[in-house]
Formats: sequence, C-alpha cells, structure tokens
Amino acid sequence: MEALLAHGAQVTVLTRSLSLTTLPPCTRTASWEDLPRALVGAEIIINLAGEGIAGRRWTPARKKVILDSLVATTRALCDTMATLAVRLLVGEMAEEMLLSGSFVQPQRAWELGFRFRFERLELALADLL
Repeated sequence: MEALLAHGAQVTVLTRSLSLTTLPPCTRTASWEDLPRALVGAEIIINLAGEGIAGRRWTPARKKVILDSLVATTRALCDTMATLAVRLLVGEMAEEMLLSGSFVQPQRAWELGFRFRFERLELALADLL
C-alpha cells in the first residue's frame, strides 16, 4: 500500500472494524456497508479480504472457512460492481428495472419518466470505454 501511496494513488481500505485499523496517512477507510460508495470512481480493486490464513492449522474445516470467506468477499465485490455498471448504463431507474424482472420494456420505462442517457446501446458502451 505504501508503494501505491508513494506514486500518488488514492487508496481506500474496506475493513470490518474501522477503529482497529492502523493505516498510513492519506489512506481513506470505509466499512463493507459503504462498499458501493467506496467503489465509485475506483480504477483498480485489490481484494485482500477474507479469513486470515496464518497462525492456525490447515484442517479441512479451516480450509473451508478460508475458502468460504474469500468467495463471499469476492462475490460481494462482483455483485456491487455489476450493479454500478448497470446504473451507469441505464441511469437512475436501474434498481427498479432490475427488481422488476429480466424482461425490460423500454416503452414502459419511458412512460414512467425515465430518460435514457444514450439512445442506442452501442453509444452507451462506447462511452464506457
């Protein structure tokens, strides 16, 4: 982390216990409950979360706990990134459109007051790149 900070990167650390975290100056902290807000604008995500691997014997039960913790944190990151990407593509009604099912009727969204930022999908995708 020090190397990233030395090169001028802005680092945000997601942690379960903000009060117990000792970090270098110029480092922001956020809790997992703030994950969506913490990811907005991120250019790089390094996932070091999960159950600690040192200090205990690697029994089959312990291996399962470690693997489950890594999968859970990675899934939370991926789900949040996917939600943020959908919001970028379809705008403020993203959650309503996602919650209403997999079949989206653009005409109905238009009738409800939604205005697409881009008229065609190709334009929206080009804007992301």
